[in-house]
Amino acid sequence: MCALWPQTCTANALRCFICPPVKVVMEAQSKPNHRADAGVGFMEVIVGLLIATTVTFVVIRLVQIGYEKVILHTATTGIARELETAREIAKARGQNITVLFNAKAGIYGIDRNGDGKLDINEFEELPDAIKIAEDAAVTFCKTGKLAPKSKEPHIAIRSNRNSHNVTVSNAGLIEIE
Repeated sequence: MCALWPQTCTANALRCFICPPVKVVMEAQSKPNHRADAGVGFMEVIVGLLIATTVTFVVIRLVQIGYEKVILHTATTGIARELETAREIAKARGQNITVLFNAKAGIYGIDRNGDGKLDINEFEELPDAIKIAEDAAVTFCKTGKLAPKSKEPHIAIRSNRNSHNVTVSNAGLIEIE
């Protein structure tokens, strides 16, 4: 602190500028630097937008992958349910029941009238993103087992990235792999 401050500051302005009082120095140091906090710079905006865009694209892609998996799982369980329903119908009616799969048309269903084709009220369509690998026919006899001399069907259901398999054993057991 300048020893001459209270008496000579008004008289000698140059001396007060060179040797200011401690209180004035402390106030000047405690004031925030307004130039540094003036706002967000252009580079910060660019980096923020880049990070936000990247995170958005990653989240969108994860949602798409999850949606594809849900659709595939739903289609697979629907096919397994249809096979189980056909097996129960065969046991209840005491006659052979066939489930037909048409890969080209993307349809499957129980042939309820036994004519060897799927009529308009007998089939279900697969979602557009889901495909069946090949045509197939699964016939259950009145005991709920596969019909004699039929091979164990292996039905491959595919989406763009994943695939599930539905198999039927000779004993009529339906499994999803």
